Amino acid sequence: FPVTIRHITADLPAPIANYIAKNLTDKKIKEASKITDASGKVTFEAEVGGKDYIFDEKGNLMRSE
Repeated sequence: FPVTIRHITADLPAPIANYIAKNLTDKKIKEASKITDASGKVTFEAEVGGKDYIFDEKGNLMRSE
C-alpha cells in the first residue's frame, strides 16, 4: 500500500503550529511531515523535543510517542 510522506516543517497547518507554540514553548520543531496513506487519510507528524506528535488532518492531537 503506497504511503506518501512529504516533509513540510515550514508549512505546518496553523492549528498544529499553534498547539506546539502554546504547549511546547521551550522546544523547536526538528522535523514535520504530512502523511497520506493508501486510503487517502491525511495525518501530520511533528518531531519536537525528541518525541513525535501525531495530528489529524484538522490539526487535532491524536497521540505522542
